[in-house]
Amino acid sequence: MSFFALLDLLQHGPPSPWRASVLPRKEFNERVTKLHNHHRENHGSYGLRLNDELTNIAQQWAETLTQRNELSHHNNKFRGMRIGQNIAMKWAPNRAIYEPEELCDQWYREWKDFDFGVEPTELKAGHFTQMVWKNSTEIGVGCAQAKDGRSIVVVNYYPPGNVIGEFNSNVLAWCIGGSTHRMTTKFKSI
Repeated sequence: MSFFALLDLLQHGPPSPWRASVLPRKEFNERVTKLHNHHRENHGSYGLRLNDELTNIAQQWAETLTQRNELSHHNNKFRGMRIGQNIAMKWAPNRAIYEPEELCDQWYREWKDFDFGVEPTELKAGHFTQMVWKNSTEIGVGCAQAKDGRSIVVVNYYPPGNVIGEFNSNVLAWCIGGSTHRMTTKFKSI
């Protein structure tokens, strides 16, 4: 254990399953939603609304994944339809959790692997495309941390994205003032 980790342990005690002192869950969820909407606006997508039921489903799945020590998607349904889902895992010996900006930037950077205007034959940018999927309107965010320091975030989307045959109408290139532009440079997130 490093000197700083020991000092933190002595000053603050052992970390809780969710380090609320870092960022309360509600604020984390709201910031993740705000960052999604910032990126979605750049692609002409509708804003997402945080949904309590989708959040509860995401939270339960994040907690299940930490207990099972695995990463996998769940086949939950919401309003009779499957849920779109992004999952991320971070492991740090100091039990550092994801920051909303870190999480959203990680997924958004996949835009470099997406060929706009072409229906994909393989999904190398699935987190990005789900994140900006135009017809998704609701989001739910769940976070959990395992005892070994793994931090897992599950984000649910409704209606789901990444539907074969619908990419061209739902994943648009970068938009300015209603005009679509080819993405050629990295954009800074808020």
